[in-house]
Amino acid sequence: MAVTQNDVKRMLALIGPAAIGQGAIQFNLLVSTSLAARFLEQGAVSFLYYADRLNQLPLGLIGIVAIVFSTQVNSKLNQGDLEGAQRASANAKTWCWVATAFAIIGLLINIAMFATGGMEQYMMMMEQIQQSQ
Repeated sequence: MAVTQNDVKRMLALIGPAAIGQGAIQFNLLVSTSLAARFLEQGAVSFLYYADRLNQLPLGLIGIVAIVFSTQVNSKLNQGDLEGAQRASANAKTWCWVATAFAIIGLLINIAMFATGGMEQYMMMMEQIQQSQ
């Protein structure tokens, strides 16, 4: 199968919005980290880093399962297995919702940490532990 210029244009049109969205997230993280390092107290950059890791944890653990099921849809359709493709699609959708639920839980944990003192409380606890040793 030869790749034509129209195929490349179509691929770029499909990838474009995702690339822009991910670029915006990375730019936001860069600006937030820079502002936190310059204007906030010690531990703010670490807090942002851990919050980002916590937000991306569901994608790394559960989102991959959804991707695997979603890739099976096309191959099952090509084989003529409509029922198998529908099952794989339903499984992918389920795992996407599970990943979304865990991401919401992670966001709520971030909000709770921020509202209760966040990294400042953690840093104070770590200093107390280090002083007691």
